[in-house]
Amino acid sequence: MRHCLPAQRGFTLLELLVVLAIMAIGSAAVMLTLRNTPEQALTQDAQRLAAWLDTARAQSRVRGERVVCITNAQGFYFTGQSGMALSNELHPWSYARTRSDLQLNAPLVLGPEPMIGPQRVTLYLQDAPQTRVVVATDGLRDFGVLP
Repeated sequence: MRHCLPAQRGFTLLELLVVLAIMAIGSAAVMLTLRNTPEQALTQDAQRLAAWLDTARAQSRVRGERVVCITNAQGFYFTGQSGMALSNELHPWSYARTRSDLQLNAPLVLGPEPMIGPQRVTLYLQDAPQTRVVVATDGLRDFGVLP
């Protein structure tokens, strides 16, 4: 009587390598689709600016001091605070080509009054000025990114 060995079950090395190659190609494709486009980076800069404007406005109201936001090619900063955490600290744009239409002679004044006038700043791409995002408030509500 002869004993038969059961058939081996499992994967060959070649099959495992093929599966790993397919997974690597799939992972690379996903990473390429997750890249930030310039338009996404501009929107992220606008959202970050809106959050900082609300923070500065709140601090201005609490301390009773006038706060002004100034933008330049490198980013934005706030003046007018005495000893505030965000005083004169440059907050760089996350995308190097982000620009603002805010001029030094017409900066955003954020307080200390609880109700400020309507304020808006437009961010755009240096190499594509038609791509724009607006950060605005009506003076009563928080700053937001307009669609």
